[in-house]
Amino acid sequence: MEKFTIIIPTYRAAPELDICLESLARNSTLDNEIRVYVDPFNGTQPNEDVMKVVSKHKVISSVNGTRLGPYGSWNLGAKEAENDILCFITDDQYFAPDWDGQIAQHMSGYPLLTGQLVESGISRPYQTNLMRNFGRFAGEFDEKGFLDFVQANSEDRVAYGGFYIPTVMNKELFNKLGKWPNKRPFPYPNDWLFRQQLHKRGMEYHRVLSSFSYHFQGSSAEEPKPLELYFERREAPRPPPTRLNILVNKAKAGPRWSLVKAGILKPLQTKVSGYSWPKAADVSKIYKYCTGRGVEIGAGSNRVANINTISADLIGYFKGRVFPDPDIISNAYDLSGLKTDSKDFIINAHVMEHLINPIKALNEWKRVIKPGGHFYLIVPDKNVIPHRQDNEAEETTLVQLIQRHEDGLTETVDSNPDTSCLGNPEDATFSPTGDPGMRHFNYWTSGSVVELLEYVGLETVEVLEAPDKDTGMDSRRWHYDDFTVIAKVPEHSVASHDS
Repeated sequence: MEKFTIIIPTYRAAPELDICLESLARNSTLDNEIRVYVDPFNGTQPNEDVMKVVSKHKVISSVNGTRLGPYGSWNLGAKEAENDILCFITDDQYFAPDWDGQIAQHMSGYPLLTGQLVESGISRPYQTNLMRNFGRFAGEFDEKGFLDFVQANSEDRVAYGGFYIPTVMNKELFNKLGKWPNKRPFPYPNDWLFRQQLHKRGMEYHRVLSSFSYHFQGSSAEEPKPLELYFERREAPRPPPTRLNILVNKAKAGPRWSLVKAGILKPLQTKVSGYSWPKAADVSKIYKYCTGRGVEIGAGSNRVANINTISADLIGYFKGRVFPDPDIISNAYDLSGLKTDSKDFIINAHVMEHLINPIKALNEWKRVIKPGGHFYLIVPDKNVIPHRQDNEAEETTLVQLIQRHEDGLTETVDSNPDTSCLGNPEDATFSPTGDPGMRHFNYWTSGSVVELLEYVGLETVEVLEAPDKDTGMDSRRWHYDDFTVIAKVPEHSVASHDS
C-alpha cells in the first residue's frame, strides 16, 4: 500500500494539534509523510504554543509568510508533497487505530475517499457524520469512550457520500480538479465549492466505514460558516405558507412533475441528499436509544439525525428530484438483505402512516433487530394539516390493521381506492399530481401505535406526546405536530402475530 502525504494547516489550536499529531504517530499503519503549515498568529509571528507542539513531534513544518487559511495551506502542501497520495486533514482531529490502512486498501476502487467522521455537535454535523460528544476541546477528550464507540460502529464496507476531512486522493487527480478553491477567505467553506467541482465531473466522496476520526469542533466553531449553505440552515422554523404561496408552488411544481412523469423533462439531479434535524424533544432520546448500528426505514432524501444507520427505501426519487440511492433498495416489508438479529435499532420518521399493512412491516423490522434493541418511531398526529383539511380524522384501529394483515394487503400504484398509494387530491392537497407514497393509510394517536407495537410483541419504553414536541408553527391552515413512540424488542423471544 502506498503511503500518504498528510497535510495539516494550523493556526492557534495547540492542544488539539498535539492530540492530532500524537494519534497519527501512534495509530497510523503506513509510514506517512506529515507536513504541518503554520499560519502567522500575530502579524508575521506564529503562535508560540503551536510552535512548541510542532517541535515536539517529528514532522515537516513551515511557517506561512501570510495567513493562507486551511485551503491555501492544503494547496501549498500538495505542491510540496513527496508522495503521490495526498491526505488533507485539520488540526483538531483525532485518528483511530489503522485509519489510514483501512482507506488505503480501498483506493484501487475509488478515486476519492474519506473516513467516517464523528463530531461533538457544537455545530450541526454534516449529513454523513455521526454525532457523539467525546469532548469539544482537547482537554476534555474521552479517548476510551471514543475508541469503544469506534469498535461498536465500525463496518467493513464503503458507503456513498462523506465529509471532506480527511480527503484522500491521487495528486494527479487533485491537480486536474483545480486544487482547493481559495478565493473567499476562511471561514467560507471552500470545500463546498470543491465538492461542486466534483459533481461537474460526475464524482462524489465515498467513505470507508472502518476508518474513524473525531472532530473536536471547539476551535473551528468560533468562526461559523455562512448561513446560505444548505447544511447550515437557520434553526428557526419557516412560517406557515399563505394561500398565495400554496397556489404559486402548485403552479410551479405541478406541471414539472407531470412533464417528468411523461418523460418530456428529466428529473432535477441532486447529488447530495439532505437530512431532517430532529425536534428538540427527540434529540436526547435518539442518542440514548439509537446506539450501535441501525436501519432507517424510508429515509428517502432525508435522514432523521446523525446516527449510524443503513438507509432502506424504494427509490431516491421524490418531488421531481433525484437523490442518491439508499443503501438498501427495498420496501418497508422486505429487509431480506439484512441478517436476523443483526442490528441494534430501527428508526423512521413519518413512515407508519403510509403503510397499509404495518403488522407485516413491524414483524420484518423486528426480525433484524437484536433482543434488547429499540424501535424509534416518529409519527404524525391523526389530525395533521394540511394533509387532512378537517380536525375529525377517524383513528385507525387495531381491528382494521389485523384484517388488512390477514387479507395480505400491500400498497399498489394503480387506481384501486383501497390499496393505491398514489396521492389523493382530497387527502393530500400538497401532491396534486399523485406522487407515489404520499397517501396516508393510517391516522394515529400514540395510544393506537402503542397498542399495535404490543400486539406484535414489542415492549413500550417511552412516549413523547405531540404537544410536548410543538414546533410553534401551528396555525389555522398548518398543524404538523408529531409524537414519538420508543419500544424495545424483549430480551427473550416473544411470539409475533403473523400469517
